[in-house]
Amino acid sequence: MIKKIIGAALLAAFTLSSHAQLLKGSVSGFTLDDDGIQISYSPTGGAVDNEYTTIPVDKAGNFIYNAPLSDRNSDVSIIVSNQVFGVHLTQGKTVTVALSKGKGDKLDFKISGPSKDVSLAVNAEMQAYDMMKYFSMDESTAKTNEEYRQILEDSYKSVLPYLKAIKDKQLRKFYTDLNEAQYKWTKIRLIMDKCETAGTRYQDDSEYKQLMSDVDINSDISFRSNLGFAKVMAMMTSPMNFKGDMEPYCREQMALTDKYVTNSLLRRDIAKSIAQNYFSFGDNTGDYHRFYADAVKWAGPDSTAFTAYKGKIASWDQMQTGAKAFDITLTDENGKTCQLSDIAKGKFTYIDVWATWCGPCKREIPYLAKLVEKYKDNPKVQFISISIDENIDAWKRMINQDQPAWPQYNIHGDVAKTFSQQWGISGIPRFIMIDKNGNIFNADATRPSDDATSDIIDKL
Repeated sequence: MIKKIIGAALLAAFTLSSHAQLLKGSVSGFTLDDDGIQISYSPTGGAVDNEYTTIPVDKAGNFIYNAPLSDRNSDVSIIVSNQVFGVHLTQGKTVTVALSKGKGDKLDFKISGPSKDVSLAVNAEMQAYDMMKYFSMDESTAKTNEEYRQILEDSYKSVLPYLKAIKDKQLRKFYTDLNEAQYKWTKIRLIMDKCETAGTRYQDDSEYKQLMSDVDINSDISFRSNLGFAKVMAMMTSPMNFKGDMEPYCREQMALTDKYVTNSLLRRDIAKSIAQNYFSFGDNTGDYHRFYADAVKWAGPDSTAFTAYKGKIASWDQMQTGAKAFDITLTDENGKTCQLSDIAKGKFTYIDVWATWCGPCKREIPYLAKLVEKYKDNPKVQFISISIDENIDAWKRMINQDQPAWPQYNIHGDVAKTFSQQWGISGIPRFIMIDKNGNIFNADATRPSDDATSDIIDKL
C-alpha cells in the first residue's frame, strides 16, 4: 500500500480559495476502497520526494485539489483503487478529470482542460512505470521476471504516441527524455530483482553495467528518474547490515557522494536515504551519537535529514536490552481498554506493529500465524498485534474477515504518536520482544518470516 504522509502544511494547502482550482475530479460507478483518493506530488520532481495526502470526496463523488505548485514540477498522480493516473497542471487554470468503472477491475480515466496533450503523456508515463505494476504484493498474481520485462517493453511503446502528440517542442523533448530515463530505471530495477532472486550481485550483471555506463549522475533527468541515485548505489561495496550497525555502509555512501555528486537535490535525497538507512533499518549497536554528530556536519544545509531522528536517538538511549518496556493503553475491537504492561506480565511477548494499508505488514501475517500455531500450547509465550490504523472500521473489517487466532489491539491519534516516539518507530512493520519481567528483550526484533525469530523463542 501507499504510505500516507499527511502533514499540517499539506492539509492547509487544500483549503478552497477564490481563484481557479488546479484540479477538479469526479468518481462514478464504483465504490472507493478504504484508502479513498490520494494525490501524490513531488515539489522537486524527484522520484523519492513524493508527498501523499488523502483528498476528501463529497457525497456526489466530487473532489478538488488546490495545492501550490513548485517552479520545478507541475505533475501529480492520482491513486485510487491501487491504480495510478497522471495529470499535468497549470497554475491559475483548472484541469478536470473523471474516474468511472471500466472493464473488470480497471477504471476509465478522462481528462479535459488546458494542456490535455501533456496530461495524456504524463498519464501514460505514470501508468507505464508504476512500480506496483512490476512488483506484486500478492504472490498468487506475481509474474516471472521475463514476463515483467515484456510488460515493460509493451508499456514503453504505448507511451510513444502520446509523446509525439505534445505540441510544445520543449515539453515534448523534456517528457521524451524523462520517458527514456524511466524506462531505463525500471529495467534496472527488474535486473536487480532478478539478481536478488538468483543470489548474485546486480553490480556484476553485464546488462546492468551497460545500462549504468552512460548515466549522467548529476543531470536533472537522472535526478527525476532515480538514475542518479542508482549510479551512486552501483559504486557501493559495503553490504547493508540490515538490523545491525549501518555505519560502514552509510559512511561509504557519504564518501561517494562527496566524490561524485554535485547536484544539490540529489545530494539532499542521498542524505535522507542515509539517515533512513541508519536510523530506520539499522540498530543501536554502533556508536550512534558519534555517527549522528558527524552526519549532521557532513550534510550541512541538508542536516534536517538527520536532525529529524533526534527522537530516535533518545529512544535508542532508553531501549537498551533489560530496560523497562514502555507502557501504553491498548483498545480491542470491542472498545475495551487494557495496559500493555498487564498483558505482557509473566510471559515472553512478541508484538507485531502493523496497519491494514501496509503491504509488507500483511505479507508477514501468514508467518506470524505459523508462529502462533507452533507455540499455542506454550504458556510462557504469547503474540499480540497492535494496529496503528486511524481508520478503525478498516481495521475491524480486516480482523473480522481474517479471524486471527491471537489478540488484536489498536492505537491511534496521540496514543499511536506517543507509542511511536517511545519505541523509535519510523516505519512498519515493526516487531518488539518483551521478556517475562516486562523488560525490553529486543526493541526492533526479527520478523516472523525470519527463521531466527523461532530460534530466539526456542532458546528462551
